[in-house]
Amino acid sequence: MLIWKKNRDSVYTEVNELCASVFGYNKPEQMVSVTDYDVPCKLSESADVFRSHDCQVMSEDKSIKLLEISCCANDDWKIFITTKSPLKNNNNEMLGTIAHALEVTTLFKMMPSLMSMLYNTDDHKLRRNTFTLTNKSSVVAFSKQQTECIFHLLRGKTSKQIAKLMRLAPKTVEHYIDNIKNKTNCRSKNELIDHLINLGYFNLVPEHILQKQLSIILT
Repeated sequence: MLIWKKNRDSVYTEVNELCASVFGYNKPEQMVSVTDYDVPCKLSESADVFRSHDCQVMSEDKSIKLLEISCCANDDWKIFITTKSPLKNNNNEMLGTIAHALEVTTLFKMMPSLMSMLYNTDDHKLRRNTFTLTNKSSVVAFSKQQTECIFHLLRGKTSKQIAKLMRLAPKTVEHYIDNIKNKTNCRSKNELIDHLINLGYFNLVPEHILQKQLSIILT
């Protein structure tokens, strides 16, 4: 597990050996006193995102959990489930943040692109919590772009936020969402979200998204 601490300015104050190695350093002490903008790998490209998460943790005084897909040292793509929490002293004063990141790259790569609901049971409670792994949707076929829209949409992202993540125009994203609504016979975005969650699409992890640098809050 990767562990690190940052001060209120998002400067690293302490890291473990695994964290230093993943970020491109030979020793943990080399990473102390640097920021995400300074790390010697493509993780630096997401420095603004990392800093915004740090600020959120401190301003809201509560932990957040993140799914992070990152290009680490030696251009090695890795996937992490990261928890960032407030770091305080004995007087309950905010010092910065502390993070724990568990690498789940192998687990995610072993997964097919979609986990869809298992419908061969009459037990509705079981149906909501039981999934079967399939290589593609057993309900309806979506394009790569539509699949990625679904991934972000079900995690509370707006069309503008999705457009920024996918590097598209907001109108293009709205067009994709309209097509998804047509394919699922849904009349509104809220109805679409409920419908996709009921079908198990919340567990959708598109294979192609695992090759993009990404850091999003899990809800």
